[in-house]
Amino acid sequence: MGRKSAIAVSLLAAATSVSAVTLPTGNPDKNDGYCLSGTYTFANKDRVFDATPHVGVPDNFDYSKYDFVIQNGGQKNFRIANNVATLALTKPANISAPADITKGSLAQWIKYGKVTAKMTAAAVPGVVTTFISMSERGDEIDWEAVGGDANSIQSNVFYKAIVEFQVHGGVHNVTDITKFHEYTIDWKSTGITFAIDGVPVRTATPAGETAKSKAVPPGEQWFPTTPSMFQFSIWQSDSEWAGGKVDWTKTNEAVSQIESVTVECYDDKNQPVKYWPASALARSQTAVKDAPKPASPDGKGTGTGTGTGTGTGQKGSSGSNSNGSKTGSGAISGAAAPVASILSVLGAAAASIAAFFI
Repeated sequence: MGRKSAIAVSLLAAATSVSAVTLPTGNPDKNDGYCLSGTYTFANKDRVFDATPHVGVPDNFDYSKYDFVIQNGGQKNFRIANNVATLALTKPANISAPADITKGSLAQWIKYGKVTAKMTAAAVPGVVTTFISMSERGDEIDWEAVGGDANSIQSNVFYKAIVEFQVHGGVHNVTDITKFHEYTIDWKSTGITFAIDGVPVRTATPAGETAKSKAVPPGEQWFPTTPSMFQFSIWQSDSEWAGGKVDWTKTNEAVSQIESVTVECYDDKNQPVKYWPASALARSQTAVKDAPKPASPDGKGTGTGTGTGTGTGQKGSSGSNSNGSKTGSGAISGAAAPVASILSVLGAAAASIAAFFI
């Protein structure tokens, strides 16, 4: 994104209730990963960045200031009120054309972790509601609810944006997608577990998905392995898979709501950690530089902190594609509130170690 576009994005956000950001240089997060454990909510609008009309997250986005990013739809369709984000798909002026997608993302690039979204989905035939991960190269893990079936949700796994539909998916029972449920993607290097309201419903492994595939390149495995953004979207499919064409004569909008997103980061051994990689905390926490606090005698501490990330578009599980990218915003609470303690190591190569404490 050019300098003029960055300025335009900042001015647009400044004119609204969602905060603007001064974009810094450099963005190593999508390559290295950027994960901060915690529960993120929409209690603080200042933690939400509106990147509209930029389709996606700006290249120089400052992850340290935001928890979520609005990538498509703007604040008109990505609404925050009463600590809940409402994603609205609104009736287009010309109903013969599809409505514009509404999309947002958690502002983190996660490579392995357990991410749970407490959310609802739209039960409007032809509409698709998603909670997915997406990497720069097209690795993808999906939860997708199709509006034509209010009592099921679909899981899917994609690799390198290779087109291979109706091979790596699953359909799972859920009681009324318009009610709040917790949808979990538990992503480890050894497998992905999908859970609904805490109950596992499917596990996808590298060997299992590779064995199914006729499109995976020789010597590779059909399995996501690159840092990804976790995104939410609602879009118009009009496919048989989603329940047929949306009848805009019967409704003016379809909505999905998100109450919270809980993140548990994993390290390179698939073990839960407060943040990953080691550079993530220093990269995100101004508190580390401005007011580091030592641990208390019992090894614990108290404090507050924040976290963020970025992302891209996605494919529907049955061949319908949604365009756009990821976004996000919110406030960290509970275990996500970090206390940083920096220890200087004597020697030619001094190292800085930052740690979270509950």
